[in-house]
Amino acid sequence: MHMTFLQLHSNNIPALQKFYTSLGFHVTDHDTFIDIPIGSTLLRFQEDDTPLTGGYHFAINVAVDDIAIVRDWLSSLTPIIQSNQGTTIFQFDEWNAHAIYCYDPDHNILEFILRDNIVAQPHSSFRVAHSLCISEIGLACADVPATIAQFRNAVAIPDFFSHNDEFWPIGDDNGLFIMVRSPRLWYPDTPIPAALMPLTVKFHTGHNHHWQLDGYPYRITQSDD
Repeated sequence: MHMTFLQLHSNNIPALQKFYTSLGFHVTDHDTFIDIPIGSTLLRFQEDDTPLTGGYHFAINVAVDDIAIVRDWLSSLTPIIQSNQGTTIFQFDEWNAHAIYCYDPDHNILEFILRDNIVAQPHSSFRVAHSLCISEIGLACADVPATIAQFRNAVAIPDFFSHNDEFWPIGDDNGLFIMVRSPRLWYPDTPIPAALMPLTVKFHTGHNHHWQLDGYPYRITQSDD
């Protein structure tokens, strides 16, 4: 699965534009939104006059062989998230992956993840050109199994390793929907609740469907892009 487009909403577009520019991403300013190409995914922040609470959680696949160089790069530009035990690099054995995290000015959790199943060249330093795509978006749900069932009725997306009624990832290394029960706090050890916030996703799996998850402000579109 591959996410070609992700639209998130914001009450604070100028601060987001400044932040993502400071990380080295190319940010295009439009009247009511900003566009940020991240590898093969277009990230858009849409201006929204409705007050938003909570934060989004999304992940970027990186083409490096050592997550420590990404941590060193990111920590030189913005504070990175630590666990309650002081951990800054998070290891996921079942997923064959390592990740680091930071907040953007909207308290969205931005994750950079190295997946061992994706071949990467060794680098001595990191730059945003080593970003491959947005590979994960968290979707807050009142009832995770019921929401998964809605997906199953629309399109066949496989489970991604272990899951439970509070945390259920579907997809693959290139693209994952992470279903979490609201108002669970976002990982790792953040105070930010998983809230039902509007978003739009376009993703590619080889079919073309459009559907709305009943009761949620999410528009999910399959794309042939």
